[in-house]
Amino acid sequence: MTANVASLVNQQLYHAQLLINMIDEQDAQALHFRAAKQALINAAVQAVFLAYQGFLDETAQSCQLAGVYHSVSELDAALSEQGCSHAIVSNLKNLLQDVSYAEASWLQRLLAAQSAVLSVVPAKPAPANQPQLIIQTNQSDGIDTHDILNILSDLTAFIDVQRAYLQEW
Repeated sequence: MTANVASLVNQQLYHAQLLINMIDEQDAQALHFRAAKQALINAAVQAVFLAYQGFLDETAQSCQLAGVYHSVSELDAALSEQGCSHAIVSNLKNLLQDVSYAEASWLQRLLAAQSAVLSVVPAKPAPANQPQLIIQTNQSDGIDTHDILNILSDLTAFIDVQRAYLQEW
């Protein structure tokens, strides 16, 4: 079953890369360019996040844990209940807690991007002659194409290293 989860993780990573590539293919002169670009960035964030959650499930299955784990802390708690620990979970926890670098870890950036995509703020009033959005995502200080591409690259590299580690055992 771990192979099936790994395939789904790889598929989400691939989908995220396709979405990011589509951003560059958008016509910058098109009326809907900003909306299309933001929609693709949001979809890419979601695909990367699903890959991350899938990797948590893959890790849980390698530990012979049943269930779905939505966060590192949930997976860590389940392992602790069994009196176990796992190097991958420790590595993920370190990425969450790491404040030693000027820049946040890829995991911290991914969780912040996911939170930004899911946050909803009221739309600003539109001028009388322009249509108004009922809801807009809070992306003004959010993630851009370069950011999500870096997160995707870092997550992919992390997964590759962790899978190689697991195969050694």
